[in-house]
Amino acid sequence: MSDKVTKYVAGLLFDDKGYVALISKTHPLWQKGKLNGIGGHIEEGETPQQAMIREFSEEAGLILNWRKFVIVRGDNYEVHWFTSRLGNKNVDICTMTDESVRWYLVDKLPENILPSLRWLIPMADYKFELIGEIVHESPTC
Repeated sequence: MSDKVTKYVAGLLFDDKGYVALISKTHPLWQKGKLNGIGGHIEEGETPQQAMIREFSEEAGLILNWRKFVIVRGDNYEVHWFTSRLGNKNVDICTMTDESVRWYLVDKLPENILPSLRWLIPMADYKFELIGEIVHESPTC
């Protein structure tokens, strides 16, 4: 692992109708046109939990309670993944930035999702509380 590790958060919000909220990325370039969880950088002095609350509010307009379920680490990055569930609340998410936020049916995810979401979404949607750590031995996600 290098000395400089960039830390991020990302969240997967579920409803009780089988949908997950995802963001259509415009940056960084390697994610352009792909769907990802909603999140961003952990700022100096923030805990991952605080960063997740802030990032989701900034990008999707909601303040929610989040549960961490996995940390993915690579040579120069660390992503704290969180999950949340709306329950039976009827809540709209909003697009608050230049990146579009929408609901997607978990059982019919589009082809343009980041490959890691194929296993992160089922892990996040798991009904029991769990937390894992994954060490990713590749320079990019």
